[in-house]
Amino acid sequence: MPVYELFQQFNEFANVISGEDWKSQPYFTHYFNGTVFPKFALYSAHAETVHPLLVALGMSTIGEVPEASGIFIDYFTNTNTGEDRVRAIFRPDPLSADKEEVLLGGDLSLTDF
Repeated sequence: MPVYELFQQFNEFANVISGEDWKSQPYFTHYFNGTVFPKFALYSAHAETVHPLLVALGMSTIGEVPEASGIFIDYFTNTNTGEDRVRAIFRPDPLSADKEEVLLGGDLSLTDF
């Protein structure tokens, strides 16, 4: 269930970027009760709950998810085209010096995400 709610929040976040009112998004506002839409959101979970999210993002080949691993989702506007885009990156060890990371699903449009 946590992954379902997380994806509902991703969908609602994409809706907000596309122009919908963030205060009318039920999953997002369930966890956020501020008065100004945030510039940054952090979702934290145990390694075993990160695995279903990785599978949903197309990375089903990974076995055990390392502790302290992270998925970073970046919503941005392409400066050349003006199109809203999403990029998801998996870092097996956010603190490692080699900065190993895997791009999940590529650089996607909001619709494709």
